[in-house]
Amino acid sequence: MCLGGSDSDVLLDLCYKVDKDKKITYVFFDTGIEYAATHEHLDFLEKKYDISILRYRPKKPVPQSCKEYGQPVFNKVTCEMLMRLQKYGFEWEDDSFFNLLDKYCIKADVVKTAELEEKLEKDEDIKHWAKFNGIWYKGCCSALAFWCNNNKNGGMYNISKLPFLKEFITENPPTFKISNKCCTYAKKTVSEQLCKAYGFDLVILGLRKAEGGARADAYKNCFSSPNKSHKFASYRPIFWYKTENKNIYKDFYNIECSRCYSEYKLTRTGCAGCPYGAHWKDEVGMCREYEPKLYKAITYIFKDSYAYMEAYAEYVKKRKMADASVLSDNGTSFAVGSHG
Repeated sequence: MCLGGSDSDVLLDLCYKVDKDKKITYVFFDTGIEYAATHEHLDFLEKKYDISILRYRPKKPVPQSCKEYGQPVFNKVTCEMLMRLQKYGFEWEDDSFFNLLDKYCIKADVVKTAELEEKLEKDEDIKHWAKFNGIWYKGCCSALAFWCNNNKNGGMYNISKLPFLKEFITENPPTFKISNKCCTYAKKTVSEQLCKAYGFDLVILGLRKAEGGARADAYKNCFSSPNKSHKFASYRPIFWYKTENKNIYKDFYNIECSRCYSEYKLTRTGCAGCPYGAHWKDEVGMCREYEPKLYKAITYIFKDSYAYMEAYAEYVKKRKMADASVLSDNGTSFAVGSHG
C-alpha cells in the first residue's frame, strides 16, 4: 500500500481494519522533495497503528531527473506532448497537421505500408506507427495532433485545453528541456522494482475518481488486472469516494492528517511545489513560510518551469484584456472563457 496524503490516511485506516492476517506492506515513496511534515506524519502513523512503513527512495530522485532530463510544466499530458515535440526538434511553428507530419515524421514506403496493412488485417499490434489519410507515419504523430488540435477526443489531448498556450509557445519557444521523467523514475519505475523485489502481486492506491486529472481519468473502475502497461494488479478501494464521503469517514473515525493540511492549508501533498499542481504558486509560498529549506530546493529545481509558467499566466491576462477591449469597443457583450 502506497502512503503519503490525506486520501491515503483514509485508505490506511480502512485497510488496517480488514487486514486481520497482517498481509499488507505499507510503503512511502520518497521522491527527494517531500515535506518535513509528511515525514513527521509517517512517524505518527507507525505509532498509531503499530505498523512499519517502508520508506523507499528511487535511484533517480526528482532533483536528479529534472537536471538530467528536463523540468515538468503545466500538466502531465501537456508536458508529455511538449517533451515529444522537443525530442524531434520541433520549431514551434503554426502550420497544418499534415504539413507538419511530412516535415517531422517518417513516411512508410510501399514495402512498409504493405507490411503494416497486413498486420492491421490480422489485428496485430502496430507499434510507433499511425495512419492518417491512408498514409502511415512514424514519429511524434500524437504530439503533432495535440499541437494542431487534431485529436477527435479533444479535451486535455488538444493544446486548446489551455487558453492561448499555442500562441504563447509560438511567440516564446521554451529554451530549457521539458520532461515528465521525474514522475517515471521517482514513482512508476520504483513501484515496479519494489513489487518484483518483494514478490507483491497487488498494489493498493488511495486514488479517487473525484480528484480528476490524468491519473484518475486513466482508470474506469476500482480494479485493474495485470497487463502490458501495468505488470501488477492494482486496487483502489476509495476510488468512488467523493470528497464528502471522505470527510464523513475522517470525522467518524477521527482520522488525523498531516500538518500539510491542518497547518499549511494545502489541498494535496506529494512532490513539493510540483509544476503540475493547479495551485503550485500557493505551495511555493507555503514552503517559503513553513519549510524554508524545501523552498530553496524547489525554486532551484523548477526554476525554469516556474518562470515559464509565470510568463504564460501574464500572457493570458494580456490576451484576455486585449480581447475584452476589442469587444467593448465594438459594443458587444461577452464572457471571457477558454480560448478554442
